[in-house]
Amino acid sequence: MSSKTTSSKRRHHHSSRSKAEYIETESGNRISKHANILDARSIIIKRNTFIDHNVTLRGDLRRPSDKSPSSPSKSGHHVSSSTGSHTAIAIGRYCILERDVTVAPPGREPTAATESHTCAETGLVHLPIKIGSYVHIGVGTTVEAAAIGSHVFIGRNCTVGRFTIIKECVYVEDNTVIPDYQVIPPFSRVCGSPAQVVEELPESYEQILELHARSMYSGINDGLYWGNVLYVLLCRWLNKRKDNKKKREKRMERKKN
Repeated sequence: MSSKTTSSKRRHHHSSRSKAEYIETESGNRISKHANILDARSIIIKRNTFIDHNVTLRGDLRRPSDKSPSSPSKSGHHVSSSTGSHTAIAIGRYCILERDVTVAPPGREPTAATESHTCAETGLVHLPIKIGSYVHIGVGTTVEAAAIGSHVFIGRNCTVGRFTIIKECVYVEDNTVIPDYQVIPPFSRVCGSPAQVVEELPESYEQILELHARSMYSGINDGLYWGNVLYVLLCRWLNKRKDNKKKREKRMERKKN
């Protein structure tokens, strides 16, 4: 990967965003007035999370018997910041959901035991989705995972299949398709369709992504795009690792000769 080419590909400007287009809740969540928050009483967002234009959160896809009351927030979406026993979508701290992202609880065919919990709209039984803290989901990505750990970066136009589990500290490249029920191990770089683990990430990735999420949240209205910075840092680390591998191979060849 070349950091120069990825820099131009991933250029995205937040400078056109206006504070008037977003509502900030008491817990510091910034939610676009153009976001599609369906049945917000079934959605838990802890704090300091950014939800951009045309993001769709399908809180309505839950068991019909589930009830999740919550008090109204400043957003007018009635999104709760405290966890409940019946939640369709739970999102942690400092998460970034870019425009046109869709997050929906995964669904499966009902059985005799779960038939009473079938969703009338989809004909499926939907289970909750849990997203950790410091998670970035890129433009146009669709997520139907069972769980996403903390410190995860998911690129643009990705598909995260039903009941997928993404562990902590994972980097998913643009246009990646993760099949249903796949488990992505921690500290992995993933790409392709179907997705494959192509590289192990350094231990410092956790701190890098945390800095990225906090900086992007703080700079939402200042024209900053830290996702590009994160990607460049990762490219540099990967290139350095490849160079070191080539050097080791050359030394081994010299010893043999």
